[in-house]
Amino acid sequence: FLEVSSEFLMGRRPYEVTSPATSSEAWKQNRVSDKVTGHSMGGYGHQYFEMYGIYLRPLRDLPIRMFEIGLGCGMRYGAGSSVNLWKDYFRHPNFTLFVADFNRTCLQEKYQKNLSSQQILNHLNIHLPSGDQGDPQTVARWGRETAGSFDVVIDDGSHDSDHQFTSFQGLCPHVVPGGLYFIEDISISAKLVEIIKAWIHQLTLYRVPIYGH
Repeated sequence: FLEVSSEFLMGRRPYEVTSPATSSEAWKQNRVSDKVTGHSMGGYGHQYFEMYGIYLRPLRDLPIRMFEIGLGCGMRYGAGSSVNLWKDYFRHPNFTLFVADFNRTCLQEKYQKNLSSQQILNHLNIHLPSGDQGDPQTVARWGRETAGSFDVVIDDGSHDSDHQFTSFQGLCPHVVPGGLYFIEDISISAKLVEIIKAWIHQLTLYRVPIYGH
């Protein structure tokens, strides 16, 4: 775990807060995503670097297509932190990233307010669809507009269980065989946890082919 996690963090340790001033300044500058802050920032961060370090490592040098829900608009650490994380971690020149957020104004202010920012996004294969992940029509539109075929989907959006389920229903069919679908902060979504328990129960009753086997 530690070896792979260290690689995911590009050799750095999980972000640790040494003082309130240091933590505030780091988050303001978008130097860190809450995915990899450990239990710093007053319990605000997560230790997802272990999970992602394990499962995304085999994909690091491949031309994968990733779709993430949640740019971080309105969050304490600021919008775009995970974008910086993904573009640093994945090394293939054809790595393509889609990051959806409901706050169109935030998207425009962060990346689309001037031509140079848009040109940079195009060059890096980063695309920013907008809309409500709890709306089935919006999620269906995301699938159509992006042409799907995602190797990885990450739901780091509203963390609302109904929204997570709606997004899963709409985006899972667009995940390639053997692809990965992550739902973050699932512990606060009791309804979705029960749904996943039901899926696991079904897997124990029926032989479901996984990854083409």
